[in-house]
Amino acid sequence: MGDDKLAAALTPPDSEYCRRMLDPWVVSAMPSSSLRWRKILARDSLRWHAKIWKRWLKGLLSGNLSTALRFRTADYVKKTYGATWRKEDWPAHDRPLGTTKPTMAEWRDEGLILKKGGLNQMQLERMMTLIAETKPRTVLEIGAGVGQNLLRLSVVFPEISFTGIELTEEGVARARSVQADEHLPDIIKQFSPLPVADDTAHRKVDFRQGDATALPFAEGSFDLVYSRQALEQMELVRKKAVAEMIRVSSGHILMVEPFADYNDDRRRSLAHRAKNYFSMRLADLPGAGLEPLVIFDNWPQKISEGIGLVYCRVSAKG
Repeated sequence: MGDDKLAAALTPPDSEYCRRMLDPWVVSAMPSSSLRWRKILARDSLRWHAKIWKRWLKGLLSGNLSTALRFRTADYVKKTYGATWRKEDWPAHDRPLGTTKPTMAEWRDEGLILKKGGLNQMQLERMMTLIAETKPRTVLEIGAGVGQNLLRLSVVFPEISFTGIELTEEGVARARSVQADEHLPDIIKQFSPLPVADDTAHRKVDFRQGDATALPFAEGSFDLVYSRQALEQMELVRKKAVAEMIRVSSGHILMVEPFADYNDDRRRSLAHRAKNYFSMRLADLPGAGLEPLVIFDNWPQKISEGIGLVYCRVSAKG
């Protein structure tokens, strides 16, 4: 498929498509110009300012400012997400809001308070659309977590061989525990934005524990290698992780990540500094050996983080 046709396939069919997909997840909506929404934005900015000052103070008191500000190491991620994956619930739009923190997002002229998982739904739908159009035979996910993406992708595309690499033992164990069920549980299956073709195909996904900077696969093993908000956790080792994605890809890379281009405004840049997140720009992709074919960002975004979908051809290998 040509780049123009693929870009057209990724463009929502009408201006309200994204909003309708979000409807089941919306707790409250208001004009983005309203006083209530401006107060929400102000509180969010104060929260990130406080986190940054806390990091600075910790660094000054410890005498090691650099370590305090560059805290998102592999050990930190492994410990933090190991604890998260032990108790993470599967997203469900009918779950009471009090069980998880809401997501604050913006879409066109609306401020939205969403149940957790609503934005994931939109991202997964666009990823599924891209996979349906490009038809890879083998797919690897970097940072598979508890398998939320792969479990759903596998039952929509049972003809594809899916593999996931995850840093934490807890994430892999949680994903594999779902594979003990002959049929993908309804709470996971119902989240799928595209029709399920075979609800037993989740049992074929190969979940492995491993490090994104040293992937246990041969060169060119996968038609498509993708990450969805996983590289954002790897800023300190990002170049090596991207190089490994390129090495094991036979041709294409998909990144659904918070590229710096979408986080230049004052509020989002604050959040990124506080979290020590992804600083890669779209202009950096060619230098990394990637040729962007399709870039998509026309979807609702969190107030603290902008995400872009970028589908690339591997143009060079180190």
